[in-house]
Amino acid sequence: MQPDDMVQLLAETRSTLTVRSMLKTNTSS
Repeated sequence: MQPDDMVQLLAETRSTLTVRSMLKTNTSS
């Protein structure tokens, strides 16, 4: 596995978690 792939995977995971948390915040408020 290439280091670039790891960076890409981390970036996608982080963005997904960010969007999910944002949606959760918007829903609760």
